[in-house]
Amino acid sequence: MRVIPEQFQLTFVVVRVVDVLLASLSVLFCLPLLIVLGISSLCKREPFIVHYSTIDCLNRPLRLTRINSKTLPILGILLNVLEGSISFCGIEILASDDEPNQSLVKTNVKAGIFSLSMLHRLSGLAAYNRDALTLQSINDYSIKYYLLLIIKSVINKCLYRCTDLDSPKRFVLFGVKINNTHLQSAVDWVCKENGDKGTKLGFFVNVNSFNICADQPTFKKIINTADRVFADGSGVRLGARHKGIRLRDNVNGTDLLPPLCEQANSDGMSLYLLGAGHGIASQAADTLIKQYPGLKIAGTHHGYFDKYGDDSNGVIDDINKSGADILLVGLGSPIQEQWLIDNRLRLNTTTALAVGGLFDFFSNTIPRAPLWMREMGFEWIWRLLQDPVGKWHRYVIGNPRYLFRLWLTYED
Repeated sequence: MRVIPEQFQLTFVVVRVVDVLLASLSVLFCLPLLIVLGISSLCKREPFIVHYSTIDCLNRPLRLTRINSKTLPILGILLNVLEGSISFCGIEILASDDEPNQSLVKTNVKAGIFSLSMLHRLSGLAAYNRDALTLQSINDYSIKYYLLLIIKSVINKCLYRCTDLDSPKRFVLFGVKINNTHLQSAVDWVCKENGDKGTKLGFFVNVNSFNICADQPTFKKIINTADRVFADGSGVRLGARHKGIRLRDNVNGTDLLPPLCEQANSDGMSLYLLGAGHGIASQAADTLIKQYPGLKIAGTHHGYFDKYGDDSNGVIDDINKSGADILLVGLGSPIQEQWLIDNRLRLNTTTALAVGGLFDFFSNTIPRAPLWMREMGFEWIWRLLQDPVGKWHRYVIGNPRYLFRLWLTYED
């Protein structure tokens, strides 16, 4: 049995005090509603409180309480917090069809209404791994961890709660056709599925993409010409929720590239990196080769070339001569998408992806946002802080503009 070292006993004492305080205040706040629901159940001669058995992801048995009402059945679980069988924050409580962690872990950390794995799933973080996150939450468990997890989880619940929504394979947002897929499915499509009309094209859409579509209607047609369009960012997640749709994953280029490199390395496929400033793509290639020994980078080229003249022809020739299987194009929207649409029939690669500023991250030119910001869907704030002048219009003007169109003037 693997034993995880426990934190100081003071942590559990303080957590218990906070649990009781928060649960008591929540019950008092909801007391009028509970009284109404209780009277309704009495009139219908139905049980007001229902007990049910389940387990947490460490396979520990739980007997929980549910209010027998479709309005707010979760109110009953506050009673379990009060009695001490669970906490507000802890190990994830499993749904009936989930499999528990197979490793045997001994810990005093209780199951919780909120959990790190639930937080990652809500925010659509592509690196979601429940077992790893469970062990991380046990190792990191502290008063600070507990309080921050509550804050981040409440924000995510308010913004992205969508567990009761449908999750179709495709949906339309502002006229853009989006493939609703998991990250690994996107990787499989890039590496394994063959196209029937030459190079397959994959685009990523975010808030900025929809704003460009509003200004340039032809860009919407370009996006919809791609073989796959992936949802990138919290803005698209909010848009999908507004339409009653749950996104399966936040599929962005930065999260896609690591598993893509692993898969390409395993399959013996090669990559070509096109875009960014002079030397940036080659720096990104060096970083990827160090991280994934044996990975084949067929070639790199900067993005400062004439997109419609002899320079472009030379770049295409270089890509084709390299024998690259996967082309990553980081020229920025809408230039990269237009260039790929114009030249897809001339490219000999299996797949081409429009990846924006991806090479800046993997060349270490621009650092990635801290995990806690990504957990709340606030990576855009980090990007704004990194380049306030260059990103001002995109985020400070663009984000409110998108939300205005989404909530007040939305039409497909």
